[in-house]
Amino acid sequence: MPYADDKLFSGRYLVLLYASFACVLFSCIVFAVVVAPHWEWPPFLASLIVVGVFTATYVGLVRVGIAIARPDDERLRRAQMRLRRRMPFLVAGDVTFGLATGIISAGLAAYWPVIVLGAILVTTSLLPMLVVLLVLKRRSA
Repeated sequence: MPYADDKLFSGRYLVLLYASFACVLFSCIVFAVVVAPHWEWPPFLASLIVVGVFTATYVGLVRVGIAIARPDDERLRRAQMRLRRRMPFLVAGDVTFGLATGIISAGLAAYWPVIVLGAILVTTSLLPMLVVLLVLKRRSA
């Protein structure tokens, strides 16, 4: 599904994106099989829960941002269309890194990779998004 305005999510870039997701998962599985001494389910499940909460929060904040910006009908339609096109890839990335972190955590029988993943997601995605939402709120007021 090629889109002229969204080259990163189409064509060979899309293939490379999915190939990189597969490489990440493969390397984590190899780590778990070869290096990791144990397998514990709770850290694996905790990683999936962290990523699920992050993804739901991210989607919610995007929708809040659209509501705060109050775009006209055309801009709203374009934003929703872009979000609809990108969401499968963003969710695939979230699931990939949730599984990867879960595999590493379960293999090490430790929660610290899950905590690091949560901290990275909050500091690199959620906090900047909240700052942008505050700026949008001030400008629209």
